[in-house]
Amino acid sequence: DQVATLTSPCIELSDTSSQIPFLNFWYHKYGSTMGDLFIQIGNGDTFTTIDSIMGQTHTAYSNGGAPWLLKFIDLSTYAGQSFNVRFKAVSDYGVYGDMALDDIKIIFQPLTCDSISTVTISSITDTSADLSWNNNNGSTNTQIQYGLTGFGIGSGTIDSTNGSFYHISGLSNLNNY
Repeated sequence: DQVATLTSPCIELSDTSSQIPFLNFWYHKYGSTMGDLFIQIGNGDTFTTIDSIMGQTHTAYSNGGAPWLLKFIDLSTYAGQSFNVRFKAVSDYGVYGDMALDDIKIIFQPLTCDSISTVTISSITDTSADLSWNNNNGSTNTQIQYGLTGFGIGSGTIDSTNGSFYHISGLSNLNNY
């Protein structure tokens, strides 16, 4: 196996009583012999895999029109602890696999969210759909996340809007979202 690792300095998640910590990064994985990426938490010596991205995830180089993907991993399990984050890339063979990571950071989201209700999906076509909803409690910013059926929170397409309407475009025909 060919192995490459990238390990962070020690991270301390002290007071997370009013916020949720997330590991957040962009990635691109393209090539016919693409390996696997394991995201791990540890103490510098011993690491445990908390998430993974297996195999090729893109169909072209990033400059060939295949946009990078954004990944979120909830770190609330590690609140009050000190740890290292390690990215471990493993490939069995071959040189036809380009894996890249960018903009790796720990972000914090508030524990409370303004709620929405009465979500409506309309104007559905093969490649787009419109979403609308009622903002409750004066909500002014709504985060939107969507992906193919079965996607995990943090691995879908993420955007936000200041209103109560969002147009999704660029969907693929004959896929379920």
